[in-house]
Amino acid sequence: MVLVNNSKSAEIVLFLTTADATTLKLRAGLAKNVTSTFISIEYGSMADIAGNFFNAIGPSHARQLDVLVPDTIRPRLLSFLVDMVICFNSFLKL
Repeated sequence: MVLVNNSKSAEIVLFLTTADATTLKLRAGLAKNVTSTFISIEYGSMADIAGNFFNAIGPSHARQLDVLVPDTIRPRLLSFLVDMVICFNSFLKL
């Protein structure tokens, strides 16, 4: 998370973990653009530099994002697993 604060605006930039980003990508229609992306936070999950917690934004009052930067990184296969027992049993008919 990055907090950008200047005389014109204050904004919070959130960076998702790989696991969270993958979970969002697997949900069809979720977080595809600004109109399908909202944020809610629990009290105590974020604080300013003085240690003051941000007020909660409950799910029923989730806030629509102002900007959503799309993921432009192409997917790539990192690993795979082949179960030779299943493969062998599937092709071998006695």
